[in-house]
Amino acid sequence: MSGKSTSMKRKNRSADVRSEKSSAKFAEMFRRAEKSESFRAEKIKIEIAEQICLAMERQQVNKAELARRLGKSRAYVSRVLQGTANFTLESLSRISSALFCRLELQFLPETSTPAQSGFVKKLNLPGQTRRTVRKGLRLAKLSAGDAPGKRR
Repeated sequence: MSGKSTSMKRKNRSADVRSEKSSAKFAEMFRRAEKSESFRAEKIKIEIAEQICLAMERQQVNKAELARRLGKSRAYVSRVLQGTANFTLESLSRISSALFCRLELQFLPETSTPAQSGFVKKLNLPGQTRRTVRKGLRLAKLSAGDAPGKRR
């Protein structure tokens, strides 16, 4: 019985090593994919879809109602919300109008943090909440490796 036990342990260790190698290879492939333009484009589509979904929730608009406002099918709205629609500036403008929202597009530096991009100023929060958000941003900045009190 001891022989079987030892054999099983060796097999398990071997499987663990293979799994770790596979995980490392996958992580490297993912890091490379993240740098590609197609990955960035897909990420932007998903972020846009999330914004549209949030606007719909705020106004209690369902897919059928948005489709009616746009003069499109529910299938189109589903593609939009899944992030699989090929957005154009015109389609984004129509969607924002249908949701009675203002569309804003910003180009921000890659290294910008929410505080650097004016995130806190745009929130229009009461004083106590604003302080909490700023404190959270400072903590996030510190955990990212910035030294406290360090000016750029």
